[in-house]
Amino acid sequence: GGGYKSRSRIVRYEDIGTHPLEMTTRMYDFVGVPITGDVEEWVVKNTKGNGKEVFNMNTKMNSTAAVESWRDKTKMSVVLGIQDVSECVELMRLMGYIPFHSEQDLRNISLPFYNVTTFPAREFAIMY
Repeated sequence: GGGYKSRSRIVRYEDIGTHPLEMTTRMYDFVGVPITGDVEEWVVKNTKGNGKEVFNMNTKMNSTAAVESWRDKTKMSVVLGIQDVSECVELMRLMGYIPFHSEQDLRNISLPFYNVTTFPAREFAIMY
């Protein structure tokens, strides 16, 4: 009975990137493992940026900035192509993503591309 629904959760990358410690704590809670101070320290240390570059790779990153970085690099034609696939449209709706209608909106990082209240709050509400 029950299947996998009670044993799995969908977590949005953007929520981990913008709230890394909160989401890590929620994931640990979900699997029934107490989060340790070492884990909390590691998450904070490795998601705040200002890391050293090693072989052109940053060992620490600003996770909030990483969430938005694709918007400068992705062509509008690619975004529109994804948004035109019916399965993607439905998944975007369910996950709370907001479609882009112009390149100007895509590049404007002050415009949100996902609804912060739609997901994962609904998923994690089951846990608490």
